[in-house]
Amino acid sequence: MKWDDACGNSFLLKAGDGPGFTVGQDAVYNRWHWVPAGLHTLPTEATELIVVGREDGIAIDRLVLTTDTE
Repeated sequence: MKWDDACGNSFLLKAGDGPGFTVGQDAVYNRWHWVPAGLHTLPTEATELIVVGREDGIAIDRLVLTTDTE
């Protein structure tokens, strides 16, 4: 992720119709970096993953979903 400033450093991630959760809100600005989203249980069936912008100045290069907690 890449944030412009403290006024634009998070987004909402939703799996289908489930509740969304906030990702980000760290203080690393103007450079690309990994942002952990924490541990979440996603539906076992195929579902749409939705990224919702909460603020201006956010850039997302890629998302990685894994079952590896390490």
